[in-house]
Amino acid sequence: MEGTEAAGGVEVVTEATVSVDPQDLAVCIRVLEAFHGNMEALKAAPFKALRRAVVPLCEDVRTRLFHGKDVATYDDTKKKKQDRKRKAAQAAALDKHFINNTKLRSQRLQALDSLTAAAPMLALVADGAVVDDAPDVSMDGQTDNQPPPTLHGFRSCYACKKRFDTLHHFYDQLCPDCATLNFQKRLQTADLTGYIALVTGARVKIGYHTALKLLRAGATVIATSRFPQDAAIRYANESDYSTWKV
Repeated sequence: MEGTEAAGGVEVVTEATVSVDPQDLAVCIRVLEAFHGNMEALKAAPFKALRRAVVPLCEDVRTRLFHGKDVATYDDTKKKKQDRKRKAAQAAALDKHFINNTKLRSQRLQALDSLTAAAPMLALVADGAVVDDAPDVSMDGQTDNQPPPTLHGFRSCYACKKRFDTLHHFYDQLCPDCATLNFQKRLQTADLTGYIALVTGARVKIGYHTALKLLRAGATVIATSRFPQDAAIRYANESDYSTWKV
């Protein structure tokens, strides 16, 4: 004789190990169904033996369906777990918002969006230099009247590997100490009038911005590139080109 039982919402066919007459089984089912919607009646004295016979079956079902807990406790535990997941997701989304709004990353993401719109099939990452001459930024790296956000989770500093949760306004991968030092050095300048500098690979990225920094500090820069005409056009397009061109 075979029977079916629900396991996680799926009907599973199992071999019956107890021989039960079909007529007796039908009577048993009919008696149990008589109490559906009227559980209070089952508490009456005449049904004590029935309750005692049903208890082991109920315990087995509860163990399989609710991990040994009653329905209320199971539902409460499940709700708490869902609440924890929801709060963790909200915290992660908020941290991502803070990180993506640091100036270095936000401008890189804007550039990435522009590139993606132009070539949607290419695999691209947020990279490249950004403009950091905002008037509300001081040498200590803090924006006026804007306290640094605190993340819900810790990050590992790209430079010193220290764990941190206070986010710098410009850098998203540096701890406060490293971010402050790097930002001070980023804005640092000196009078280099009379000095001559040789910058290789001066057409794009670090080489390009290094050359610009030296030019704006008054140095004479010899810039090398495999694409000199394109490099010259890039420098000529700078808004302050007339102040440092030869």
